Amino acid sequence: GYWESRFQETEGVFDWYATYQELAGVFRDYCPPGPGPEVLMVGCGNSALSSEMHDAGFRRIMNIDIASAAVEKMKEQFKHLELEWRTMDATAM
Repeated sequence: GYWESRFQETEGVFDWYATYQELAGVFRDYCPPGPGPEVLMVGCGNSALSSEMHDAGFRRIMNIDIASAAVEKMKEQFKHLELEWRTMDATAM
């Protein structure tokens, strides 16, 4: 499909919505970092947001995307972090 092809051809990271730096105030006010909050990153694609959140103190982050190419690339790029990665469709959970 479209997303699988796109991520097979794309290298590096790209944040579609915003970086952690742009969202930090919202997280700080409503969901401060720490070992407790569980985060589900739906449609993670090739975003660096999960790694930035990990660097800020979030520890329980599950990243999902329908494109296995995106999941495999990000899993490899951020293998040094304790992030979980799965190829799945959020509408089929």
